[in-house]
Amino acid sequence: LEDSFTFASGGVNLIKVETYNGKVELFTSSSSEVDCKAKFYATGLTLEEAEENVNQMKVVSSIDGDVMTISVPRHSKLGTNNVGAALNLTLPEDVAIDIYTANGSVETLSAFPSPKVRTSNGSITVTASSGPANLRTSNGGIHLVSLSTEDVEAKTSNGPIYYSGDSNDFELRSSNGTIRI
Repeated sequence: LEDSFTFASGGVNLIKVETYNGKVELFTSSSSEVDCKAKFYATGLTLEEAEENVNQMKVVSSIDGDVMTISVPRHSKLGTNNVGAALNLTLPEDVAIDIYTANGSVETLSAFPSPKVRTSNGSITVTASSGPANLRTSNGGIHLVSLSTEDVEAKTSNGPIYYSGDSNDFELRSSNGTIRI
């Protein structure tokens, strides 16, 4: 099931994305709105049950001060098992991002200030336009281009790290993979 959502985000400086299963792709635009395209999936014992389960899926947002949180709530019956959403988000330019997904890769197709990205199973590809960058995955590679001279931290337990940037203050760790600077 595919669905689209639009959220007003005027005055927001940080956008947090919290999801559990599915790829997250991020773009920027000059709009003050957040556009979200979601591809939901869910299982069931029958086709009808799977359709019923996937029809419960949604994306919600909330704003607290200058922080917007966009999330995929846990499914009422399935929790986070055999259910998820791939998110394609277009965010306002110059907002910092804080992304968390338990299972899925994260890819920014535009540069973002101060990116913070965490996933357990998936690769991370990020371009940081400014500010510190903090990227962590347990199973997946990390590809970071940083146009900043501030702190850069990239850690993975299982995958390579490729770093291209201007920072002299960086920490790159991989337990099982090459590191290229």
